[in-house]
Amino acid sequence: TSPWGRFSVDTGTIGTAPAFVVGSSTATRFIIDNAGNVGIGTTSPGFLLSLSGGKVAFKSTASTTSAFAVENSYGANVLQVDTQDSSANIFSVATSSGTSYFDITRTGNVGVGTTSPASTFTVTGSACFSGGSGSTVACGTTAGSIYYRAASVGTYDVAENYPTSDTSINAGTIASLDLTSGTTITTATPGSIPLGIVSTDPGLTLGGSDATANPSLARPIALSGRVPVKVSTANGAIAIGDRLMLSTTTPGVAVKAIHSGQTIGIALETYSASTLGTVETFVSSQYWLAPNDFAIDSITGTMGIGTTTPVNSGGSNYRLAVGGDILATGFVNLSEGDSKTDIQYITKETADSFLDAIRGMMVAEYHYKNEPASAGRVGLIAEEAPQIVRSTKGNGIDLYKLLSVAIGGVQSLADKFDALVALVSELTARVVALENGSGVSGAVSGAVGNISDALQSALTSQSVSIVNGTVTATTLAAHKFVATPDATGDAAAGSATIPAGETSVLVRNILVAENSKVFVTFNSNTGNGWFVSNKTEGGFSVSLNAPLQTDASFDYFVVDLATSTPVFSPTYNLAPSTSNLPQGDSQAPVIIMNGNNPATIYVGDSYADLGASVTDNVNENLGITTLLDGVETVTVNLDTSVAGTHTVTYRATDVAGNTASVDRTVTVQPLTPPTPETP
Repeated sequence: TSPWGRFSVDTGTIGTAPAFVVGSSTATRFIIDNAGNVGIGTTSPGFLLSLSGGKVAFKSTASTTSAFAVENSYGANVLQVDTQDSSANIFSVATSSGTSYFDITRTGNVGVGTTSPASTFTVTGSACFSGGSGSTVACGTTAGSIYYRAASVGTYDVAENYPTSDTSINAGTIASLDLTSGTTITTATPGSIPLGIVSTDPGLTLGGSDATANPSLARPIALSGRVPVKVSTANGAIAIGDRLMLSTTTPGVAVKAIHSGQTIGIALETYSASTLGTVETFVSSQYWLAPNDFAIDSITGTMGIGTTTPVNSGGSNYRLAVGGDILATGFVNLSEGDSKTDIQYITKETADSFLDAIRGMMVAEYHYKNEPASAGRVGLIAEEAPQIVRSTKGNGIDLYKLLSVAIGGVQSLADKFDALVALVSELTARVVALENGSGVSGAVSGAVGNISDALQSALTSQSVSIVNGTVTATTLAAHKFVATPDATGDAAAGSATIPAGETSVLVRNILVAENSKVFVTFNSNTGNGWFVSNKTEGGFSVSLNAPLQTDASFDYFVVDLATSTPVFSPTYNLAPSTSNLPQGDSQAPVIIMNGNNPATIYVGDSYADLGASVTDNVNENLGITTLLDGVETVTVNLDTSVAGTHTVTYRATDVAGNTASVDRTVTVQPLTPPTPETP
């Protein structure tokens, strides 16, 4: 009854009938129910505005007017849809104060928390991807952070952008730091430290949105995952699992690692072509120890340098095995008494046995089978060396044991030398006493004269004469003749050389006389004739018929031809004389053995007999006959291949027929099992 607008409807209390309807009860186009809800295309709107039917369109013909907008009391657009060709975003959801929640720009970029997303999807703030209730991911609120449990990408590596001054560096190239420009990278060159591989298509790039970086001057360096890398076969064909390292000849290219060094990854593919190519590589930048350079056995913990099998080096398990020479400033053996037990010092007899062992050691020249013949090594052979110097395993020489045995042998030798010095001193004192003693010299002189006369008489009876240093005899036989030099250095024998290109050489020797006989022996075939010429007092010449291209060396000896009748003319009485045999000599010679008695060695050792010396109360220079196990022999060749006991007998007989003999017992002991080493 009192309308306040042009058209007013008051439903009053009419019941449930709608307040306003456009259409029929079966085809309602528009309705306002008695609760004030508006319905379009529905007869029962459940909300203030309910739309039902086909497409609903909001359209404005003005270029600056939104097609659809929801405003609040502040006049801000809380929800806005704008399809016009204008500068506004086509969709926007904002807070009541107009702060953006969600925007879609006219170029299709989606922004959350920003009205101007720079990329297809931009979030200003934090993002969280959670598995829902019970998820282990705790969503945070730190701006710029993403919280998630897992993510999947279509490529296989994580990379980090690095600026570069080398614009030619491309995917698959090995990069290194540019030492002239901080964090800038460049193509790695031989000798540089590789930083990593330039990624082809990283799944995740760190620093990709760095506002200060110029994308055209940055390259992604793979941090983990797998990437292609440029390779060559300069170090041989590449197999799956091979470590790859920077080539020593081609910048930025990888090769198979054959020695220890900095590596950049593990090959996931094979490659054998002679040209440059690429292989998929698992990124693993680390310093790699090549097994043939350095190896550690995972079971025993033994280490090897220069060998891949330290656990079996030489057939034994050593803590450290080195396949090659060692250069060091010193080697120290832990030798504190506190670190040792069961300490026993060797006796004099043991030291003497060490000296015997040293005398019997055979030093060999050799080279190892894996070495060239020019290696030229000198040392002992374990199988031939005395057991005392072998390693515990028996297959090597323990240098510390060898040194200790040498020290013991030197001590034994020093004792023997001291005893010899004492003996010589005593004999010297006695001789001085005989020569200088009061009332003795005359007796000594007389005795010496008697001895000289007796000796001369004995020699004469054997057709031998000694006058002024000259010995005259019918026949002179000896085991060896030795030419000794005189005070001037000349001797009756010597050597000389005719230089290449010369035909003669003058040999100066004061022992040569005009009537001397000179015997010459060349050391090589001269190929032409030669002769002795210009023989004079004090020298002679040797001449060739023609000069040679190389030096011609020769040996010579000089024999003088007597020019006068000897003072003594020997008689040729070959019948043995008994008139000069000692009368009443019943004392046997005295034989003194050199070295230990008994002597002990081990199976496989070498034995060198030290022999014995003999003295007699009447005769001098008596010989010694040697027997081995009862059989006379010149050289004692002891069989040490089997264990056993042998007897070496030394026998001597003087002119009167008195005989003496002594025996040495030599025991060859079996090898004892080695004592296990304690680490």
